[in-house]
Amino acid sequence: MGSLMMMGSMLAGCAHAPHHAKEAGVDTAEAASAEAHATAASDRGSESGPWGGTPQGQAVASSPTPVLRADHPEAYVVQQGDTLWKIARVFLKDPWLWPEIWHVNPQVANPHLIYPGDRLVLVTSQGSTQITLERGSMAPAPQGGLAVVKLSPRVRLEPIEADKQPTMRYADIAAMLGRPYMLERKEAREAPYVLSAAESGRFLSGRFERIYARGKLGGRKTFNVVRSIKPLRDPDKGALLGFEAEYVATAQLMEPGDSSLFMLTESSMEVRPGDRLVPAEDVLLPLEFTPAPPSKPLSGFILSVYKGVAEISQYNVVSVSLGKEQGLQAGDLLAIYQRGQWVRDPVTGRSVKLPEQRAGLLLVFKPFDRVSYGLVLEAERSIHLQDRVATP
Repeated sequence: MGSLMMMGSMLAGCAHAPHHAKEAGVDTAEAASAEAHATAASDRGSESGPWGGTPQGQAVASSPTPVLRADHPEAYVVQQGDTLWKIARVFLKDPWLWPEIWHVNPQVANPHLIYPGDRLVLVTSQGSTQITLERGSMAPAPQGGLAVVKLSPRVRLEPIEADKQPTMRYADIAAMLGRPYMLERKEAREAPYVLSAAESGRFLSGRFERIYARGKLGGRKTFNVVRSIKPLRDPDKGALLGFEAEYVATAQLMEPGDSSLFMLTESSMEVRPGDRLVPAEDVLLPLEFTPAPPSKPLSGFILSVYKGVAEISQYNVVSVSLGKEQGLQAGDLLAIYQRGQWVRDPVTGRSVKLPEQRAGLLLVFKPFDRVSYGLVLEAERSIHLQDRVATP
C-alpha cells in the first residue's frame, strides 16, 4: 500500500498533463495509511449508489467498483506537491476507491512513502487492474532498515508517515469555503444580538470598533457575529430545518452587563444592529478531513447556494438536507444527481420523467443537526437547487 509525501500547501496543485490541469484547484489530499483506507473503502463504500424512490435519508446500496478514467495514462511520474487524492484522480473516476487497485511491489523496503520521481504504472494482473510502484532516484536508500533523507542547500525532502498524515487539511480549502452557519429556530430567536455601535452616531461597525449587545452570554467571552439570510425548508415535507446565516465578525467581551460591551477583533463586513452572536467555539471546523463515502446509504436535497444563485458550479458551497441526525460527518463525500426532466412521449402523448444523472461530487465540511454545508469538488454537468445528493 502506498501513501504520499507532502511539500507544502496543496491547493495550487502542480504541473501535469493538460487534461488534468482543470482539477488542480481541489487536489488537496495528503497521505493516509493504506490499511485505514482499505478498511474505510470496505466498511463505508459497500453501501452506496442512487436511491430511486426511497425515502429521504435512505438509499439503495450497491458494491462500489473502481472505474478507470477514459483519459487515464498508462504510467505517471510523481511530482513535488502531489497528493494521494490527486494521483488517484489521474487514474480513477472515483478517487476514494484507490485501495481497490493499489499494489506496491514487494521489493520496496518501505511502501508507506512515495517520493517525487517515483513511477506509478497501470498493469493488469490475473484479470484485475492494479497500480504498481517503481522507485525513482529521489527516494532515499534504506540503510539498516531506516529511510535516510539527504539534505541539500536547495531542497529538503521530509517524508511523512502515512498513518500520521491527514488526507485533507481545512487550511488548504479554507479560501473557497467561507463561513456559513445554520441557526435553529430557538437559537435564531434567543441568541444575543447587536444593540448598537459604542460610538454615538454610528450605525455600522467594523474591525477594532466596539459594539453593545444584549442577551444571555452563558459565561462565554468570544462570539461570532452572524447575519440570518433565509429560512431553509425540507423540499418534500416543507418543514423548517433552520435559518441560513453568514459570518460577519468576531467579537470579544470587554464589559458584561445588561448591555454588554464587545470589541470586534475580526470582520468580513460591517456589523449591523440586530445581527446575532453565537459562541465562537460552536462554529469551528475540523482541521483535517478524510474524504470517504458516508458509513451508510443516505439521500437528500441541495437546499441553497451559499452566497450564490440557483445555478451551481465547481467550488460552490451548498447546503444539503442531511446532517448529524442522519449520521453525516465532516469529510463525507456525496454524489450529486441532476433531476430528471419531464418530456412528452411522442407516441403516447403522456409526460415521462427522464432518469436522474450523476452531475458531480460534494465534500461535506460543516454538518449541523439537520443541515450540512459542502464544497462541490466536481461538476460534470449543470447542478441546480433541489437536485439530489446521495452516498456515491
